[in-house]
Parts: sequence; structure tokens; C-alpha cells
Amino acid sequence: MRTSLVPYHLVMTELKAGETVLVSKDYEKNGTFMARILVVDDDNQFRAMLRQLLERFGYEVEEAGDGEEAILVHRRRPVSLIITDIIMPRKDGTETIMELKADYPELNIIAVSGGGCIGAETYLEIAEAFGATRILEKPINVEELLACVRDLLEKEREN
Repeated sequence: MRTSLVPYHLVMTELKAGETVLVSKDYEKNGTFMARILVVDDDNQFRAMLRQLLERFGYEVEEAGDGEEAILVHRRRPVSLIITDIIMPRKDGTETIMELKADYPELNIIAVSGGGCIGAETYLEIAEAFGATRILEKPINVEELLACVRDLLEKEREN
């Protein structure tokens, strides 16, 4: 029996008898690693800023405006990492983290918050208790965010 690692876009190819295919969501057509990151925030400008930043560093970026949309995006085509705001309409970040971690316990999630009624630190502590892998306070320190992203993606590749 032969096992092959194939890019995500080749999932629909036909298999030979006895061949097992391990689908990698993080390989592009040229075979190089390109992690997919989902940015979840109801602030369009913040999402666009993170998209531009992450794409500049070679990541493929998906966007969602709230937790409900994020869960649908991830279920449709899983990502390597999620960066989510906490305070959002329809489904907030803590609910999103809880639901995603229940279904995908190994999924890395970076929670970000600028605060609200009870302050960013409290929201982020709650997010961490519900399963966020890392927490960052807004305004985001770009170097710190990129270091978190690189570290979490490297750990995922090692597993």
C-alpha cells in the first residue's frame, strides 16, 4: 500500500487501488508550505490590515466578520491558525473559541481584544480559559503578532 501527501487542491483526483492519500491543507500547487490563516473581526479595517500584513509575509488569509461565519469558513476548508477578536455580534470570540476547540482541539487560536465593559485583560483571560492558544491586546504589536504566528505554525508543522 502506498501513501501519498498531496496538496489540498488535488483532493478530488482519482486514486489507484490500495493507495491512501493524506490531504495537506497547507501546500500550494508548487509544493511549498503556505499556511492558511483565518482572521475574525467585525471591524473591516482591522481585518484588512491583518490580511495585508499576513499576506506580505507569505500567508494565505481568509476573513470572517463574526464567529458564526468563522466556523462555517473553517468547516468548509480548515485553516492552520485562527486570529479572532473577542467582542463581535452574533457569535463572540469566546463562544467561537469554545465551539472550535470542542470540534478541533489541536487548532491554534490567537485571541485579540481591545477591551469593552470589563477591559481587554479580563476578556483575554476568559478567552485563554476557553482554549485560546495565545492572547494579544489591541492595539496589536506587529512584531509580537508575527512571532506568535510563526511559533504556532512551526509547532503545528512539527506535530
